[in-house]
Amino acid sequence: LVEDFTLHDTNIRFTGLDTKLIEHIFPLVKSPRSGILSGRAKLEGNQKNLAVDGDFTFDDRRVGRNRVVAVGNVGFANGTFRADNLRLTMRPVQVDLARDFDPTLPIHGTLTGTATLNGSTDSRMMARADITHVDRGAVSRITGTGTLRTSPGARMASSWFDVDAQVHPLSFVTVGRFFPTAGLRGVASGPLHLTGTMGDLAVKTDLAFADGSSLGVTGKLDLASREKGYNVDVVAQAFNANTILAKAPRTSVNATVSANGRGTDPATMRATIAADIHPSTYDTLSLTSGTIRLSAANGLATVDTLAIVAPQGFATASGTFGLTANQSGQLTYHVAVDSLSKIAS
Repeated sequence: LVEDFTLHDTNIRFTGLDTKLIEHIFPLVKSPRSGILSGRAKLEGNQKNLAVDGDFTFDDRRVGRNRVVAVGNVGFANGTFRADNLRLTMRPVQVDLARDFDPTLPIHGTLTGTATLNGSTDSRMMARADITHVDRGAVSRITGTGTLRTSPGARMASSWFDVDAQVHPLSFVTVGRFFPTAGLRGVASGPLHLTGTMGDLAVKTDLAFADGSSLGVTGKLDLASREKGYNVDVVAQAFNANTILAKAPRTSVNATVSANGRGTDPATMRATIAADIHPSTYDTLSLTSGTIRLSAANGLATVDTLAIVAPQGFATASGTFGLTANQSGQLTYHVAVDSLSKIAS
């Protein structure tokens, strides 16, 4: 680290300043990134409490251009960063810079917008932000507040955070990058509250879609493990699954669903699912009501209860059936139809 310094009425401009040159002049300074700096800065204070009014551009040799306008107070000591009412404008910042903290981060792209920071990277950092994330055509915008708690040397995945925000929109393509086998797509808007770590994340949201449908989710997620975990309750109102799942049929679902398990691949997932269905449509099938209780493990689904009531009649089933080609089961079912002409129509 650079020895303690004090600056008075400093007003500088710089261009083409290479991080390699900085490390050569100050051997104890080790930049986590390699690139070229340019911009302007008014500075007043010392290493631990420095008033900043600057416009900085950093052309990273690997990930590209980053530009930040910063006004406020900062401090650097013992490898930590402190902010006091630090107002940032990002135009943009590359998400890949975060890979210095967590190389497994599945998202890329850029961040633009504003944020006001207070706190320290070795304890708690709080932010009020209006940020847009763009990653390979997927766009998300979030406004609200967030708190990040971490410890020196800890990976981002083990950090604790609390987000109280609105998304307008949230890209499910971006969400799906954390568990790509789910095949998510589409966007939604609404409140979003996240608390915990990536391995133990409490979520509460009520998302609205462009077609007027909505989906509320409350529960916990494990997004840090290889097989993602979930223990959630879902409330769907006129929800069309095809809007966020490319492989799903068109639906208009009114239901409450509970899912507790790990994994989304039918061959390996282990889950327990319970659903109570109100008047809904599934592809071309209309449902008056339904009750489903089932579990899945080792490529085999076990149906404890399945009772469906439709305008044409009703159906019940129980037993097992295979979710993969090498699994088979035995399912007992009963179907009663009021009129075959209703099905034909």
